Amino acid sequence: MKWGLLLVLFAGLLLLAHTVVALHVSDIILDISLPSRYENVEADETVIVESQIILLGDGQTVADVLIDYEIRDKSDALITKTTETKGGLLRIQTVKELQIPKQTPPGVYEIIVTASHGDVQKQSSVMFEVKEKEEIGNAETRNVFILKALLLINIIFFIVLFYVMHKFKKIENLFERVSEKDLKRFVG
Repeated sequence: MKWGLLLVLFAGLLLLAHTVVALHVSDIILDISLPSRYENVEADETVIVESQIILLGDGQTVADVLIDYEIRDKSDALITKTTETKGGLLRIQTVKELQIPKQTPPGVYEIIVTASHGDVQKQSSVMFEVKEKEEIGNAETRNVFILKALLLINIIFFIVLFYVMHKFKKIENLFERVSEKDLKRFVG
């Protein structure tokens, strides 16, 4: 049913009356999809669900459709749920972002989308996987790694420094020998 206002001019008086228009939706076609990037996610990330709802009916008035989004695990336990209402004449397209709770364990989950208008209801679902969260490591492990890296860099620095100083000493000795010979030749 659709509510509206009707203005009536009667004997010079403006009257305001409520009207009710019956909207007939005989069926709903619901198609949902999950972009491939969201087929494997980690806990505490979001999943994008794309929905296309086609309203079969008179198509003359706007129909309000209630859309429920649920995420359930393989034992049918509810993980999260959200609802929205969208209006449309013949087709309603939605893109919904659903947050995966942080404590969600790895496994296969199902997104169930239900579109309903009055007594007419359709449901569709799609599967996705929550994978193990990739940990970089705890602070202690990172600190040990950083200390080892700094130690290795210092060792390499001192080896290179020793090598350069040794080569410089050889070149200096060579210049001293060449300089003494040249001095003796020119002087004497």
